[in-house]
Amino acid sequence: MCDSDALSFFMSYDGVMQLNDVVDKSMWVKYLPAKLMPKALKVFACLSADDSKDYDEVKRAILTSYKLDAHSYLSFILCVGLVILRTRCT
Repeated sequence: MCDSDALSFFMSYDGVMQLNDVVDKSMWVKYLPAKLMPKALKVFACLSADDSKDYDEVKRAILTSYKLDAHSYLSFILCVGLVILRTRCT
């Protein structure tokens, strides 16, 4: 996971888990810590035992720590959309 691109990391991670038919999200969180950078790993380590077992809560906490707000999400989605359009036009 790259410190500067947490949103892309989680989008990719979610996709890989789904692609590999890992349906149970409680399994997603078990594979996650090994892929995290130190900043995200510190956030993970500070979560309660219950929260650290909940993938959506872990993801939310990490994205919040990177201060990703609605504007960040919109910018990312627009950027991904432009890449897709450029790919289709070539």
